[in-house]
Amino acid sequence: MTITIERLQELIEQDVTLHRMNDDELIQQVLPSLETLDQQLRAQLLAFLERFATNENINASRKERVILELISDDYLFYNQGMLNSNELYKRSYSMKALGFFIDAHNEVPFIDNATYDAIYRAVMLYLQLEEDVRSYGKEGGLVQPVAYAVDALEKLMDDERFPKEQSANLFRVVANKIACSSVLYIGDEKEVLSKTIMKLLKIHLDEKVIEDFFIRVPKFMTSQNEKLRSDEQLYLYKNVTGFLYVFHLYIYRRNMHNSLLKSIEHCLEKLVPSMK
Repeated sequence: MTITIERLQELIEQDVTLHRMNDDELIQQVLPSLETLDQQLRAQLLAFLERFATNENINASRKERVILELISDDYLFYNQGMLNSNELYKRSYSMKALGFFIDAHNEVPFIDNATYDAIYRAVMLYLQLEEDVRSYGKEGGLVQPVAYAVDALEKLMDDERFPKEQSANLFRVVANKIACSSVLYIGDEKEVLSKTIMKLLKIHLDEKVIEDFFIRVPKFMTSQNEKLRSDEQLYLYKNVTGFLYVFHLYIYRRNMHNSLLKSIEHCLEKLVPSMK
């Protein structure tokens, strides 16, 4: 059973009633609605969950209960491995909703150590397992699971418990999402990937790790082109070069990491004929 737009609107408008909301309605009606293809209902649902996450009258245990539901097999990992299925919406928007709770915690801490560890493991696992990385679906509109997952990871970095020593491994997980040949990214993926890598640089990551990645990109692209269909070759080319242009702009605006800036330019020169 899912909730109606009218009931969600009522809950949003009467913010004072959120902390008195019945948990059964929340778990049995609100969260299952994350699978909806109705974009209007989804917008109302996300607005409600953001209000719920930031409402200081709602105690931590109730918020953590919702978090644990969101990262469970019933939501974030629901039918993981299914490609070109509308079930992606449930997984992707569970991740987006999770981001609201991480944001709320970063403002007013409430997530305990065990729950933080569970969130971190779930986000990392999802990034590695999700193969349906479409930005958009015909029936449900915007979906972009890569953008929502990488954004959640970036938000987790604001917590002192974030494992900074794992920055190089985290970069490799994120970098794997840059070199995508299955679809053409048309959402916020390039910007979110760039922002997250910049955050990794700020907190711990050695820029040489990124430079090594850029050195290998041209050869990787050549080797992949021998295996891919023409449309997949185009997706890979546009996703990689599109990211490089956006990331170059992020680095340029910071007016630092000059060596990294040159590495991006050299990589683009090898990939884009007009850059030579």
